[in-house]
Amino acid sequence: MQFKGTKVLANKFERASKKGVDSLFQILDDEADKVEKRAMRDAPYKTGKLRGSFFKNGIQKGSKVSYFIGFKAYYAAYKEFGTGKGLRIDGEYSEFSGYAETFKTTNYPENYTRQKKYLLNAFILGRRAIDKKNITAVKNLIK
Repeated sequence: MQFKGTKVLANKFERASKKGVDSLFQILDDEADKVEKRAMRDAPYKTGKLRGSFFKNGIQKGSKVSYFIGFKAYYAAYKEFGTGKGLRIDGEYSEFSGYAETFKTTNYPENYTRQKKYLLNAFILGRRAIDKKNITAVKNLIK
């Protein structure tokens, strides 16, 4: 018994698979750029050192893509999370609470740094957008 058209069908699946992977990579790429723009726009600015320490590195290994995005300035996390009584991690940021606690200081409670969620906010908005766009892209492939 032989099925006709299996090669054509296999080629269609292969093209759809490649198109799907390319589409998902493009979504990730676009959102990484948006995270960069949001974080740079919202980062506190006094001397320009914090914004100047921004980095974004994309790494692709086979079918996996990772982006490493952040600020290299040593005080970036203190500005992000705040210190002393300014430290408050809740809601969608709670997954970062363990890391944020390391920046809490008790030495000078009257001289604390207020949190300014410039990178995490951009990251969480980007993650939401990626989730929505990926679902839409997969639905479009199935059609």
